Amino acid sequence: MLEKYLVNKVEVKTETKFSGKTEVEVTYVTLLETRVVVVPIVVPPQAPGDPRFTPLSMSRSIVRWEASPNASRYEVLVRGQQVCSTAAVQCRVPQILGPAADVIVTAVGGDNLKTPVKASYRFEKIIIALTVNFDTAKFNLKPTARQELRDVAAIIAREGWKKLVVTGHTDSRAFDNQTLSQQRAQVTVEFLSRLLPDVEFSVGAFAANRRISEEDTPEGLAKNRRSELTIEE
Repeated sequence: MLEKYLVNKVEVKTETKFSGKTEVEVTYVTLLETRVVVVPIVVPPQAPGDPRFTPLSMSRSIVRWEASPNASRYEVLVRGQQVCSTAAVQCRVPQILGPAADVIVTAVGGDNLKTPVKASYRFEKIIIALTVNFDTAKFNLKPTARQELRDVAAIIAREGWKKLVVTGHTDSRAFDNQTLSQQRAQVTVEFLSRLLPDVEFSVGAFAANRRISEEDTPEGLAKNRRSELTIEE
């Protein structure tokens, strides 16, 4: 397949896979003279198709795109810093990327010609941003949990999420577990709300109905006494 380019009113056709700089000789014939003119041609790579990025966890994201027919490789920039140079059509990034992340995918062709395109955010899976654990029958936040919440709040603010979900949970021992799970969720939301005033929180309380561990050891019980902060969009 040939691609057409109009250069100084001269139509030039190139192979679809070609990109780079070249020259063509053009012969002008008039009543007075015949002239041969060398015309420089610059064919940039076509833009990568549908560039998008998706968070996979709190420490990993993936950037994907459709191949350009005349690019030899691609560069991926996150907030102006190159994180990938690859001939593939995806790039794994060792950090979480949210809606506010500035991600650019650039097609690189012959003579290092480049065509950059801004990538868009795509959500695919629920991400547990943080799990906060509690002592038996308690709902107060420990100092370590407060610091962990501050750290994750900074990431949420930087990456631009505006809606989060907080759920409270208990182990299966006989307490007022529904109320306790509600209290654990609520204390987590109250702490985060002061750090993230522009974020809307959805709150759920599930008592011991969503246990994540067997309860035949103290460690198993402790894992179930928790609140969870999740990213769901």
